[in-house]
Amino acid sequence: IAIFTIMLLIAMTSIYFLSFMIINSFKTQTDYILSPLALPKEINFSNYEMMYKSYNIVKLFANSLIIVSSAIFIEILLCSLAAYAFAKTKFKGKNLMFLFFISMMIIPFQVLMLPLYMMFAKINLINTRISLIIIYSAVLIPFALYFLTTNFRRIPNEVMESAKIDGASYFRIYWSIILPIGKSALITLFILDYVWIWNELVLGLIFLQSEEIKTVTVAAATILGNRYSFNQPLLLTGLFLSCLPILILYSFAARFIMKGTAAGAVKG
Repeated sequence: IAIFTIMLLIAMTSIYFLSFMIINSFKTQTDYILSPLALPKEINFSNYEMMYKSYNIVKLFANSLIIVSSAIFIEILLCSLAAYAFAKTKFKGKNLMFLFFISMMIIPFQVLMLPLYMMFAKINLINTRISLIIIYSAVLIPFALYFLTTNFRRIPNEVMESAKIDGASYFRIYWSIILPIGKSALITLFILDYVWIWNELVLGLIFLQSEEIKTVTVAAATILGNRYSFNQPLLLTGLFLSCLPILILYSFAARFIMKGTAAGAVKG
């Protein structure tokens, strides 16, 4: 009962803040000052129009999608191959190597920000999308490797042995057996990574300095927050638009998250 109560309070708090953003995004500055908690007297789309015309919200979304999609593609490609090797093959030093990668999860990425900045500055990758794509991919690899390896171990070895007897290569087994059976785990990992990268702010603020390549989250925190902090409805509109893709993605894929995380909790 206690856990249920805590979860209910968290859900109600999240719904309240989300509703607050949505309601006030349709208000003018005057209406917001007079009654921030009341429903808008009339639906006003001026904030959304300003986000489209003045802040080029389409460009911001495009930047976010490019960075998020590229980073996740690289991470899942590398980690799915590595997880297949760790889960279903035998080679010398496998356990030690796996432990090394997993131990990277205990290192907070904040301690690496200064060395990373200095390194990317020397190779002129500061203020580029490539820098964030590389960093996000690397930061997420330890958890992704652990998560996928745990799930791939559940795949019956008999299926792979049958494929080997039929002459299937390691890559054929990976492509035709591992990936289809591990689909739920891959989708779950994709969603978890997508949410984290989309909402990540600190690295974006450090490595993306030009407004032309900023992501939605960074723009909402800098452009709106610094220049138009007096216009709260506009700021709330930007915040709502920044979290809208996550809400849509999660609403369609929640069942995969439950299935994938439950599968990963079972030791194969």
